[in-house]
Amino acid sequence: MTAQTYDQVFTGNPLNVFKGLKPMVSIKDYDPAMPLTNFTPFDETFTGIDSKVHATSGTGAWGFQDLGMTDENALELDPSVTTSDTASGQYPDLVRKDGSTRAFAGSFTLIEQRPAVDALQYSLPLAALPSIGTAGYAAGPEVDITLYERTALMAAFDSVRQIWFVALFPRCVLDKPDKFSLGRKTESQTKISLAGLQDPFVKRPFKIFRGGAGWLALGGATTTVGTVTAAPAAPLTVTLSFTAPDSKNTPFKYKVYEDASSTPLADNLVTAGGTAASPVLTVTGRTAGSHTYKVQAIGSNLSSGPQSAASSPVTVTA
Repeated sequence: MTAQTYDQVFTGNPLNVFKGLKPMVSIKDYDPAMPLTNFTPFDETFTGIDSKVHATSGTGAWGFQDLGMTDENALELDPSVTTSDTASGQYPDLVRKDGSTRAFAGSFTLIEQRPAVDALQYSLPLAALPSIGTAGYAAGPEVDITLYERTALMAAFDSVRQIWFVALFPRCVLDKPDKFSLGRKTESQTKISLAGLQDPFVKRPFKIFRGGAGWLALGGATTTVGTVTAAPAAPLTVTLSFTAPDSKNTPFKYKVYEDASSTPLADNLVTAGGTAASPVLTVTGRTAGSHTYKVQAIGSNLSSGPQSAASSPVTVTA
């Protein structure tokens, strides 16, 4: 048995200590015609919020509204699980514990007076109120009480670490309207508490996302794959065998380069197989003759590794 030192076991990283220096809450009315099954708040680089999230028109626009400034306490998330216990006549200890109900709540205090804030406070559709600054503006609750369902994003950005944290409430309601203040000493405050509900598309009351350049950098650099061995397979097909990179940012995707080309082959020509540690790529649609191949790994944090050395020449059959 080999002993390990503290530094070999401890994995703490001060670059992963997060502060929500810039909080943000965005909301829209719940719309089952726009399911959030594969929703992500980030753009394709996963470093910033996708412009479609707050777009109100155009293809893929989600139509979220930013609710403006919060007080200095910013955002609070409160997950909870209620359990049921099983005891036995043989032991003084519990022998089983099962989850019975689950809840997820988010709370924040808004300090701007916006129409969307009134819509939340008085349980109105967001589209029911005129725009900010409208002459003759008036708002009030409906005759009958309706708990309008919303979709909410509670986000925080650590601008020092360049890391995003985003909590999605795919379907939620205002849990408990609270008092709000109008006075000289303290700015007008509207306290909001949202309760997550089961969503038929996301299949859960909440989902969290992490992103940003700092978050991706925590995954580290992608290293080079092992020696690439090329072999002929079916006509116009070749297989490439190698060992996966030893970097921590798994799982990997792979790009294949043929001969001296600096452009990778199309993804639809490359099928991954084998195991995670020893991948085997099947490359189709080749031309007959002698070729060499290089492989490049792409880490789960989108970090691109160096291209491998070229394989030994392989003869592709017609």
